[in-house]
Amino acid sequence: MYQHVFFDEQYLTQLRSGDEDTAKHFVTYFRRSLRRWLWGKFSREQEEELIDTAIVSAYEKISQGQPRDASKLQAYVTGICVNLTRLALRPSANSPGAAEPLSDRTDFARSAEQLLLARERADEVKKVLASLSARDREILVDLFYRDKGRDEVCQKHGLDRNELRLVLFRARRRFQKGWQVQSTSEKKLGSA
Repeated sequence: MYQHVFFDEQYLTQLRSGDEDTAKHFVTYFRRSLRRWLWGKFSREQEEELIDTAIVSAYEKISQGQPRDASKLQAYVTGICVNLTRLALRPSANSPGAAEPLSDRTDFARSAEQLLLARERADEVKKVLASLSARDREILVDLFYRDKGRDEVCQKHGLDRNELRLVLFRARRRFQKGWQVQSTSEKKLGSA
C-alpha cells in the first residue's frame, strides 16, 4: 500500500546539497505520487512528460530555496504538476477544442534523472578544476564558462596572445589528465 511520507528540514537540506540517495528517493517518491494523481487524464507518454517536467521544475526550485517549509513539499510538487496539467489541457489557439501538445511549449528533453546526472557531472568538473593551479582554473573558467574574450583574459592575467595560447594548452592538458584520473577512480569505485 502507498504510504505518505512526511518531509522534514533534514530531507530538504540533503536534497539541496545534492545527496544522491535523497535525490533518488525524491524522484522515485514523486514519480509514483504524481503518476497516481495523473492516472487516466492523459496518454502514458503525455503523463510521463508531465511527471518529468514537474520533477525537474520542482528540483530546480528546491535548489533555489523553495519551499521554505519542508512539511509543504508534497503540496508544492503536486501544485507544480497541477499547473502543468492545466496548461496541457488548455486549448491551443491553432486548433480550437484540442489540447495543446506539451512538447510544443516546453522542453522535455531533460528528465529528472538527466538533471541529476548533469549535477553529478558538474560536481566532477568542480573537483578536477579544484586540483588545478589557481591561474589555470581561472583561465579555463574565464574562457569556457564565463565566455570571456581572449583579449580580456590576456589583460586580466597579464599575458599576450602567444603566452595565453601556451598557458591554455597546458591548462587544458592538465584538466584532461585530471578528468581521466577522476573517471578512472569513479569506475573503480563503481565496480567495487
